[in-house]
Amino acid sequence: MTVDYAAAIEAVEYLNQLRREAGLHDLVMDENLVESAITRASECSIYYSHTRPSGESYLTACPSGSRYQSSFYSENILWGTAKVSSQRAIQSWRDSPSHYANMMDKNHQSAGIAWVYARDGKSYWVQTFSSATAQVDPNPLTGTANLTFSVPVAPEMITPHVETSSYTVQMHEPQDVFVLNDKSPVVPDILRSADESVVKVSLADTAVRLTAVGEGVATIYATTADGKASGSCRVTVSNPSQGSHSFTDVSQSDYFYDAVMWCADEGLLDEAGNTVGVYTPCTRAEMVYHLWQLAGSPEPITSINAFSDLSSLSTQERKAIRWAVEENITNGTSITTFSPSMVLTRAQVVTFLYRVAGRPSVAGSAGFSDVPQGNWFANAAVWAVKEGITTGTTATTFTPDRTCVRSEVFTFLYRYYN
Repeated sequence: MTVDYAAAIEAVEYLNQLRREAGLHDLVMDENLVESAITRASECSIYYSHTRPSGESYLTACPSGSRYQSSFYSENILWGTAKVSSQRAIQSWRDSPSHYANMMDKNHQSAGIAWVYARDGKSYWVQTFSSATAQVDPNPLTGTANLTFSVPVAPEMITPHVETSSYTVQMHEPQDVFVLNDKSPVVPDILRSADESVVKVSLADTAVRLTAVGEGVATIYATTADGKASGSCRVTVSNPSQGSHSFTDVSQSDYFYDAVMWCADEGLLDEAGNTVGVYTPCTRAEMVYHLWQLAGSPEPITSINAFSDLSSLSTQERKAIRWAVEENITNGTSITTFSPSMVLTRAQVVTFLYRVAGRPSVAGSAGFSDVPQGNWFANAAVWAVKEGITTGTTATTFTPDRTCVRSEVFTFLYRYYN
């Protein structure tokens, strides 16, 4: 996993800003508490709890030595579905009364902060606090480092489960799913399919690869060597060539046909009716909801809705918006409003996708006369063209301000995720 020392240093500054505002003294980074925080962050990637994977209390991670053992010791933990910035981590703890109390404890004198980015694509933050005077590292590490940790795990802490309880795959198209222990991927000791005439299973690095070989339904099982713990997943195999989805406003000759069928397979469409609304403008709430679904519908870090105009949305849609804001995919249209019904332009849609991709660096221009370099959407447009997500509306124009209809959005999503 990757340890980001620079982000931890930045986080302690944000922490101390909060303490200064409250009239408290600064906390000093302690080198031994930093090591404890790194250890705990790596453990949280295996078993996310204040109980360690070994079954022991987090208190046993306190550094050895009388100066620590005779002092107050506490920790805050946090996980996110992507790279959670130091500012967002501190703010998330700030919004939680119990975590905030730890950060504002007047008895604390020193702290250790760690951010690790694990192989499952999740971030794990840990703060450790002590009332002991800090032991300062004269040459603290900066930047990032890729490290490997050995984490003891007690048998009772091994509770494997497949990341989704059901899965739909298309014939002859391999799909990867993960077996998880808590939130971290693990390699099961025993892996089997209940019906290999429907789906076969194999290991691909840390993932379980599903290969559909026949239509039908089968259950796959991931089990520990002693057979005491097992996870399962129901797999449905469909044959897309048979046209399992039927919409009156979509025909096989439409350029967006494959995209719409893929979106239907991914569960993005409400098939209670028989139309997609392919020429209906796409709204901010719809776009965010689709991105959240394609990310696996992760739970947002916070349960607090920061916007006042979401009352007409479902619980799931509000979760999607909190997640998108936390992931820096979008912000509100003001401090208190999200404007969920506002329709999106082509520039805004490719910007959403560009941010989902992690804002990769780009060079050159898109070659469009209406995409000036340095414009807020220019990098997104260049990236989208180079990734084959769009080719523009003509050879020389992108038409960034044109309303983006659902068929275009589905096509962009299809091209990006495939």
